[in-house]
Amino acid sequence: MKIYLTDQQSQEWLDARRGKVMGSKVKGVRRQSRNSDKRYQTFWDIIGEKMAIAPDGESPMDRGHRVEPDALAAAGQILGLEFDGDAGMWISDLDDDMGVSPDGAEPVEGDALPTYGGEVKSLSSGNHLRFIYEDRIARKLPGYNPIYSVPNEEKHYFRDQVIQYFVINDKLETMYFILYDDRIVVDHLVTYIITIKRSDIADLIEDNTNMQFEALMQINKIVAELSKPIDE
Repeated sequence: MKIYLTDQQSQEWLDARRGKVMGSKVKGVRRQSRNSDKRYQTFWDIIGEKMAIAPDGESPMDRGHRVEPDALAAAGQILGLEFDGDAGMWISDLDDDMGVSPDGAEPVEGDALPTYGGEVKSLSSGNHLRFIYEDRIARKLPGYNPIYSVPNEEKHYFRDQVIQYFVINDKLETMYFILYDDRIVVDHLVTYIITIKRSDIADLIEDNTNMQFEALMQINKIVAELSKPIDE
């Protein structure tokens, strides 16, 4: 055993703890009791600490907005495509109450509709690396479908968001789900792209469209009922 003498809570103390399983983290690196194939978040946070510089205190929302143009530029360079980072809000022709706000899309002129779009996610370094790792494993399996590598769990409900692009824009053929973290010290992991084609998710597009029609019917019904005075 080695003893490292430093003042607790000092920057030196904090730096020394990064990437290590300390006493407070032991429980979090165990395999999940309900599913031994899954790990708790602390496991991935430690990987993030080993492979990225420390966060600087900027809020995740502010950081996401700030790095979005950089992420689109980096993805565009990898793909050999251009992204319009000011693509407006897309509203469905099927129902004015259905829409999506693109992070980026194919630049178009006149009445033309984009055929590709980009959705950027700038997550914690641990989650960034986790979702990359899980997709790299999934790609090796038979029947790989990229939509299922788009996170769809607590705090990361991104799959429906990606499908919505296709629901709203019937000319859209490709969506690029862009994971971006410029704090990662391994260059090829800073920008990671999962490519989803319309043909990959045709059934999900139909299901999501029908689900929204049903939900909006109920929403509008309840709004109408609540708009009436109580004594009617």
